[in-house]
Amino acid sequence: MDKAAVAGSFDPPTLGHIDLITRACALYKKILVVIAENPHKVPFLSIDERVMLLNEILCGKARVTVCPHGTLLVDFLQNEGIKLSLRGIRNERDFAYEADMARINKIYYPEFETILLPAPPEKTHISSGAVRELLSYNLDISGFVPEETVRFINRRKV
Repeated sequence: MDKAAVAGSFDPPTLGHIDLITRACALYKKILVVIAENPHKVPFLSIDERVMLLNEILCGKARVTVCPHGTLLVDFLQNEGIKLSLRGIRNERDFAYEADMARINKIYYPEFETILLPAPPEKTHISSGAVRELLSYNLDISGFVPEETVRFINRRKV
């Protein structure tokens, strides 16, 4: 396999997300970064803002394509001909959730595989939810997200 997906909500993109995408690029020739639209959640950033931000952050990675999707991930990836997804795990909760999702995805797309990559210790505390919580208190998020995300969110506040 020469291509894989890294999927998530990326709301907003964090240093953990970028670490996972960078590691995926070292393993596969082509990476599809799939931004999920979750109809059950009110997003912090619009899907267009997340696409724009990830394209800006990842502009130096020619083998990366960023695209949104609003369907079941395995259906989307099957239509794209991608049989592999890399998922980052920070802790036991992430592992349990991702292992269950991998089993469910396999039912609907038998050729599909999920690879779980543990987050490096210095990034296990980073999540989009934590970033949104920090922002709700007007706290500095620069240690959690790329510079591009900080600049974009600061422009939105004005």
